[in-house]
Amino acid sequence: MNDSTSQFEVLERSFSGGSIFGPQLRNEFLARCSDATPTAALESLLNDLFDRSPQPLFYSRLPLDQVGQVVLNPRADLLLSHIELAQARGLISYRFSSLSEAADEYYTREAKRCRFAPNTDFENTISGARSASESRLSGQLNRTVLDSINPIS
Repeated sequence: MNDSTSQFEVLERSFSGGSIFGPQLRNEFLARCSDATPTAALESLLNDLFDRSPQPLFYSRLPLDQVGQVVLNPRADLLLSHIELAQARGLISYRFSSLSEAADEYYTREAKRCRFAPNTDFENTISGARSASESRLSGQLNRTVLDSINPIS
């Protein structure tokens, strides 16, 4: 890639189909493009991902004690990351001593958000993953073994 590579070309080469980068990193690339060329935005993202030490971060639109009291967009208002995110401008940033600690806080707040606004993306994703796991298990194990497994609640 060179400085004349377009944003569309970078998205197609680096963030489509079989890419190792998920939607949050695609959004991060797009946010960085607002301050840099697409090539420079991708280079800075790759540098943060692979050349810098992880920074356990959790971003929230609201103070943590207010999560679960109003409806939040889980894809934009609560973000867990190990790099500083340009897409999180305007959100409150919380730093933790470990990635596990940041993840625990994120999932605690996400669970509160789901209890406040049931049937949202996170809850549907967890339910879908649980259903897919159960389908795979039922194809691999006989009914007697399945009956002895207690579902995770």
